[in-house]
Parts: sequence; C-alpha cells; structure tokens
Amino acid sequence: MTRQIKQYLFSLWLRPVRGIIKHTTIIFFYLRLGIKKLIRLFGINVITVNYTISKIEGIESKLILAFEKINFPIIPLFKGRESTEHFDHVVYTIPRGKVFWSYTIATPSNEILRDVTWRHNVGIGTNLYAYKLFPWKTTQIPWTTAVLCWNDTDKNYHHRITTIVPKYYIFKKSGIKIDTYIADTNLWFHREWREALWIDISQIIPSDPHAYYQCDTLICTNTTTVFGIIQPRAKKFLCEIFLKDRAQVVANRKVYIKRITNRKIANETEFEKLMTDYGFQISVLDGMTIRQQAELFYEAKIVIWPHGAWLTNMIFSQPWTKVIELFHPQTIFGHYYAMAWSLWFDYTPLVWKMKLDTKKIEMDNDIIVDIEQVRKVLKTITY
Repeated sequence: MTRQIKQYLFSLWLRPVRGIIKHTTIIFFYLRLGIKKLIRLFGINVITVNYTISKIEGIESKLILAFEKINFPIIPLFKGRESTEHFDHVVYTIPRGKVFWSYTIATPSNEILRDVTWRHNVGIGTNLYAYKLFPWKTTQIPWTTAVLCWNDTDKNYHHRITTIVPKYYIFKKSGIKIDTYIADTNLWFHREWREALWIDISQIIPSDPHAYYQCDTLICTNTTTVFGIIQPRAKKFLCEIFLKDRAQVVANRKVYIKRITNRKIANETEFEKLMTDYGFQISVLDGMTIRQQAELFYEAKIVIWPHGAWLTNMIFSQPWTKVIELFHPQTIFGHYYAMAWSLWFDYTPLVWKMKLDTKKIEMDNDIIVDIEQVRKVLKTITY
C-alpha cells in the first residue's frame, strides 16, 4: 500500500473525530453562555451594579496626597493633552471588600467601585471582565489586605514600575497596618521590587484571574499615574529604593539601548557603527537587575532607544537628560513623551519606516532607520 493511500485512509478516520471535537466545542460554548445569562437573570453571586466609591456607606477614605498638576507642551506626533487631569491620592478601607479578576474591586454586596477599578466607565452596569471566567468559589482572606494590582498589564515592566510601586508608597504614607498584599509575583522584576520594598513572600497573595477573594478588611487606592506622567514624589521614592547608597555623579554617558527580540533596528550593523562613531555605549538590558538598569540610566546624559517598556528606566535619569525615542508608524504611543516632560527631560521622537514581517503583529516589526537623518540629529546634540 502506497504512502499516499495510507495518508488518505488516515484522513478519512480523522474527519469524524475532528467533527466531534468541533461540534462539542460549539455546544459547550453556548451552554456556558446560557448558564452565565441565567446567573445574571437570577442575580446569583454576580456583580451587576456600577457605583462610585463616595456613594457607598461604611467605606472609610483617607486623603494622602493632593495631585500635582504638570503642564507639558503638545507635540503634533502625539494626541496628548496639554496638562494632566486633577485627582487626589486617596486610600479606601472597605470592610469585607471583594476582589476578582485580580483588579476589579467591589463591596460585600457585589457593587463595583468604579473609582478604584480599572477600565470601568460611567454608564456600564455590568463589568464584562468579570464574566470571562465565572468566579464559582469565594476565597476568604482573614486579614487586612491591600491590592497591589491595577490591570492585566501588571506583567509589563512599565506598568509595574510606574503604577504598582507608587501605589505601595501611597499605602505606606497612609499609616494603615497591612498584613498581606494581592500582587503578581511571577516574573523576575516582580520578585526584585518586592524584595526592594521589604515585603516578605509570606505576605503575598498571588494575583489570580480565576480567583474571587473576600478580605476581612480590603485596602485600595486610585491610580497613581495618568498617561505615563510620573509625579516628582513618585520618582524620588523609586530612586530611594533602587539607587539607595548610590554616590551622586555627573551624568556623562551616551547610551544606545539595543533590543534583541521584537522591534529591533533592521539595519542594525550600520546603526551600531554610527553609535560607536559618536561615542555611544551599546547596552542590552535583558539580564540586568532593576538596580543595574537604574544606575545605567542615572549616569546617562543621552539615551537612544526603540520604543518599548525598558525606556521606563529613564525615571532614574537626572534632569535635562536627552531622550531620543525611535518609532515606526505602528508604535507611536505618547507615554514616554509625557513621562520625559514630567521629569524635565529633553525629548525627541524620530519616526522611521517599518520592516514588514507577516509572522509578527505590526507593533513588533523592526524599524528601518535613516542613518543620515540620525547623524544630522546627533550633530546638533553632541557637538
């Protein structure tokens, strides 16, 4: 029997198996959807109401810090605002408060608290994120517990440094004794920031999208950053943690941060030669600790970098550092522009062409840099 005939007969046997799997999957999908609709209809252990935290009785609030308004100029490349919104940093104490999907916060009667829940807008009666996986079981936490999560991007270095660590600063300023923290601890920088804040691993309750927690006393706060903007006190706190005992030096390094995975420089050999000719140190941040990265940026007077989360480390740089961010059209986000201006840095965005690779999402494609244009920019900066 030839190989082709064997393959044909084998495919005939697989067809009904594939059909059964396909139809079973569809049946279970609609069954699950129907169960959810019934649960919502009867209101069984389900969150359906959207409330602002100020309208709920029994919740204590404590103003910790007034928000510092920061103005910055508009660059046409970004659709940013000329100034940040006004809001204060407030810590809330919720008796028998609930947390599900890692960052959705509710009262004991399942009323979502919009002020402290990410992406829950006015007018939405039901939080759709809650129903990706229905919380069948509530886990009781018999302690005073603070939420050190904000959204499902906590695994991103930028969000961890700019949002979560400043949250801890607000909690400490409140003076409230906290026994445990709900936080993500899977990645290396999660462990490092936890150790830097002197939080013992025994105090961590893992952030779990499938978990549904109810705490004796739940402590939470609103967001600590807007549109990438870093407030001066948050920068000071982060520098005290990761640049502790670091001697003050004059920033004199010129650093090019090289990416080794996605969003690299496509014509990298030419670009690196240009960087070397102009006295730039070529650095790869992968494998460095947060402290090592903080020290590198602290000593830098010029930083060049393709858009990415590691650029968050400019928070450790000294005032008037020159930051040049490289983009292609699918990566134009204004977070680091806003961060740079809020920290008194000299910021320049450069947008180049994208090297299309259909195997990647567009955002992760490499950047084709115009070498001569970069040379002209560097001449105006360094000489």
